[in-house]
Amino acid sequence: MMKTLKNWSLFLLFLLMPMTLVAQNEGLSVKRFEDVSTIKQYARTQPRTDANGEYAALVLVQVLTDVKIDFTGAYLLGNVEKKASEYWVYMAAGAKSLEIHCTGFEKLNVVFGDVSQDAIPSLKAKCTYELVINVPTVLPGNIQEMIAKEFEKYMHSSTANHNTPVLNTEPEVTKPIEKQPQEESVDQKNPPLSKYQTRSQHAKQKTLLMGQIGYSVAPQLSYGAMFGQMYNGCGWYVNARSNFQFGHSAVASCDADGLVDGVRPFYSGNSSSSHLAIHAGYMMNVLEKVTKNKFHTLGFYLGAGYGQRELLAETNDGEWIKYAPTSHAGFAGNVGLFGSVAGVTLNVGVSTINFSYLDLEVGIGFMF
Repeated sequence: MMKTLKNWSLFLLFLLMPMTLVAQNEGLSVKRFEDVSTIKQYARTQPRTDANGEYAALVLVQVLTDVKIDFTGAYLLGNVEKKASEYWVYMAAGAKSLEIHCTGFEKLNVVFGDVSQDAIPSLKAKCTYELVINVPTVLPGNIQEMIAKEFEKYMHSSTANHNTPVLNTEPEVTKPIEKQPQEESVDQKNPPLSKYQTRSQHAKQKTLLMGQIGYSVAPQLSYGAMFGQMYNGCGWYVNARSNFQFGHSAVASCDADGLVDGVRPFYSGNSSSSHLAIHAGYMMNVLEKVTKNKFHTLGFYLGAGYGQRELLAETNDGEWIKYAPTSHAGFAGNVGLFGSVAGVTLNVGVSTINFSYLDLEVGIGFMF
């Protein structure tokens, strides 16, 4: 393959040799030189001065090919700047020529009087001129020498091997690469765990948050929440429930017959009840050491706190009397079970106030 490419390369270089012979005779040339001060006043708006303070002339040199050129001359003032496609060449007033250099070509000496048919024999101060240089598009002449050397080396190599190089014009056919069946990797047999699976298998600390509702056959409804934390299966919790009815205050208590100190008030028939229970205690997940997923739980909780339940009756005078047989305040306790599946948690339990008032509590929430 490499030998074929070399044959083609030398063949193309050999074909280009006549073009380089033309390039030897065709060099840099001036396409146009004129005074453009009426439309481009850069020599006035962006002036330079010589050592005597005299204003310079500006020659805008345009090259029709993307090559690098350099300038020499006794009248040059300062550095030559390239702006976009133009070289800005500042020259002292009275300059009559400019030398231009480009790699691969002979130096071009631009005599302003000759290229302008004596219209511009020398440059004038504060005037802007435009000079367009034509660069041949064929290869520069120094490539001819490189071609000759390569061709000579090639011929010498061919004679030494007694072989005449043959240009292979047939395209090479690349055989398709057969894909080898890949063995099933360990990762395919055991895919990586998700973030949830990783946490669920290594979670030591878990937090529980759930909403609860309580019901008593009194009848009495209450609403609340439960919050807790466990570490390695053991932990603590707090919960609170209420019916949020605390608008009335009792002025007295009555017995089961409605008597207050032996006297029966005149009741209006309106009643009101209030309930509040706050607990804190211990909770434990009995499946902590059994299940692989630590958010699959089954356990119990047991706690104590303060509770209050009042049933009030209104008199005709607008006063409220507490019905003592079903009104309780003081010690409160609760006990129950909880269970989780992938973090979704349910609980059911009972609570009491002074072991005289009972209600059922259920809840639903999430363990994370």
